[in-house]
Amino acid sequence: MTIFQLQIPVVIFSILVTFFAVPSLAQQAGPVPRARTGTAVEVQLVADKASYKVGDPIDLRVLLTNTSAKSIYVFKRFEWGLSGQVEIWAKDMSTGKDLRWNFFFDSIPPPPASKKDFLELKPSSVYRTPFRVGLSDIGIVRPGNYELRAIYHSNVADPMFRHGVPSWPGEKSRLQSLPVKISVTS
Repeated sequence: MTIFQLQIPVVIFSILVTFFAVPSLAQQAGPVPRARTGTAVEVQLVADKASYKVGDPIDLRVLLTNTSAKSIYVFKRFEWGLSGQVEIWAKDMSTGKDLRWNFFFDSIPPPPASKKDFLELKPSSVYRTPFRVGLSDIGIVRPGNYELRAIYHSNVADPMFRHGVPSWPGEKSRLQSLPVKISVTS
């Protein structure tokens, strides 16, 4: 049996465990710090509009702003999902509960190969990344009022993959955007 054949069951098991753990991650992870003035990076989530119809797609943008007085570096391969740098969560305002995704967002990017894989954010500069998703994919399937939030975290945990670049954030840093409120009609 080759190494590749041995890895297939491990990969499948990891995907299944992650998939079934998704609804409880928000409860188990504890409070996520909100982006605030004074941190090196602020995270902001922007929706293309405030009102949607059930089944509509939503165009989101996540903005990372360097609020420090010196340059910081982030992994420029910006990926969505639990293994990437950005997660999108929706909360039903009538129940106060996070919604379960109907589509499993995850992208496992390869580790940075060199210093060129990092993006320099100079003081006060902003990095924007778009994300288009169906409302139903993030669990919004009926009319109501909802809050959306983005969580940004580093997926470059091992210092050997930082190539001497003072990358931000550290492996345990997680920043949450302030919520964006949207309404959905039928």
